[in-house]
Amino acid sequence: PAIAAISIFIAWGLARLPFLSGTLAILAFFISSAIVLAIDLPSHYRTLLVVESVPATATPTDWQLDALTMIGIELHSQTIQPGETLTFDLYLHGNSSSNPALSATLVDSLSSAIMGQIDVFPGMAPTDSLDGDLIYRATLNVPIEESDEPLPPRALMLQLRWYDVDNAEWLDFTIGNGILEGAALLVDPRYEGPKFDQEASAQFGDLISLTSFDINPTHANPDDTITLNLAWMLRGQPEKDMVLTVQLYDADGQFVTQWDGALTGIPYWLWQDGIHVPDSRQLPLPDDLTPGEYQIRLGWYDLDTVSRLPVDGPQRDNLAILPTTLTIDR
Repeated sequence: PAIAAISIFIAWGLARLPFLSGTLAILAFFISSAIVLAIDLPSHYRTLLVVESVPATATPTDWQLDALTMIGIELHSQTIQPGETLTFDLYLHGNSSSNPALSATLVDSLSSAIMGQIDVFPGMAPTDSLDGDLIYRATLNVPIEESDEPLPPRALMLQLRWYDVDNAEWLDFTIGNGILEGAALLVDPRYEGPKFDQEASAQFGDLISLTSFDINPTHANPDDTITLNLAWMLRGQPEKDMVLTVQLYDADGQFVTQWDGALTGIPYWLWQDGIHVPDSRQLPLPDDLTPGEYQIRLGWYDLDTVSRLPVDGPQRDNLAILPTTLTIDR
């Protein structure tokens, strides 16, 4: 939008050159500007396209603002790096008399920080004049902010909202919330993965392996909370949600307690081979532990069937045994 205003000043400056040089320079400038606009504008300001249906590869949604409905979303890629642009197709049906603009925000699933945002009219078209009998596809581009430090991998949440420009207010969905959890995986190529004090080589099925860990502290008292830091390498994508179980056993091999939870920040549908993931678990100890040595065992299980993945490495009952013990002093 600023090109027209800037062009006036550039043309004025070029006109101060000798006649022939100035004329040729002005002509070259306007030709090159026209070429740039013809190439660049369509990629950044894509018009709405009418389609017959939402493709089967899109994620179906039913987010309604009165008669205007977001009926599907399809990302062009589920993996994105800092500084890149996330592109997705939004499928719309209906219209709204308030002619709202669209806000698309990418949110860090770990820190809740905003990683990128755009505010547009989809396809540069007024939303109050859309044909209510048609399905439209709007292609949107959300640039991801750069990061000074390497970032561990994490999921990005996509949040879509409508904004009433005339009244300067957000409009609430009448159905749905406009939130797509785990829309894309942010992978920073600078991130080399965590390396904790204790090496490990436990493989859980063909989905995930433990490469290192540490227990802090290794000496504790009943009712304390210890931190278990784990370094994972993803090996594949599971078909269902996977849960980590951390179990504590006494010196006689008797079960004491356990803590279960999914991998923080990365839902199972975003797991990819070769991704290094740090994982930190806060484990509150029971207040009735007796002094002695305790063993920590790890396992991954399918949330639906509760069946554990097979373990390649020191294990018992498909629970990997950590070589470092926890000592309860009193």
